[in-house]
Amino acid sequence: MKKQTVLLIAFVLCFSCQHKTEPVDLEAAKKEVAETMEKFNAANMARDIDAVASFISEDALLCGTDKSEFWNKTQGLDIMSETISNEDVSMDYLIDKREIRVGPDGKTALVIEQYIMTDMFGPNLPLRSISHFVKTENGWMMDFFSWNVIPDNEDLEKIITALEK
Repeated sequence: MKKQTVLLIAFVLCFSCQHKTEPVDLEAAKKEVAETMEKFNAANMARDIDAVASFISEDALLCGTDKSEFWNKTQGLDIMSETISNEDVSMDYLIDKREIRVGPDGKTALVIEQYIMTDMFGPNLPLRSISHFVKTENGWMMDFFSWNVIPDNEDLEKIITALEK
């Protein structure tokens, strides 16, 4: 009987001491991430490299469109700075599609955006960027970003043929 009483007390203590977690408002988090992406995109289009940098975490991994392009924050910002400083290239783009997935804890988010940058890649080659955000005391910070060209499937044969020449 003593064993059962001790086990019952241990069981009650174990479950009564659990941290009570507040429910996470995923829609509010999604809205915050969307606002962060709007500011990030606006900073890009305004050619404000300091503002762009303010959204990127110090330990970020940034991937370009080439298979060799794996950059840390400093390297990525150097490349972005070169592009942004080229006044001959338009930095304007319109997001055609955006998908935001917030983690169940409300502290991480995945953002996928699709768009066309006509001056950089022409009017027929859409781009997709994939970014990962972590919520910090300073707001949402990007710790991963990848730029990808995403040709339509019906154009793949043309691309493969062009690359064989």
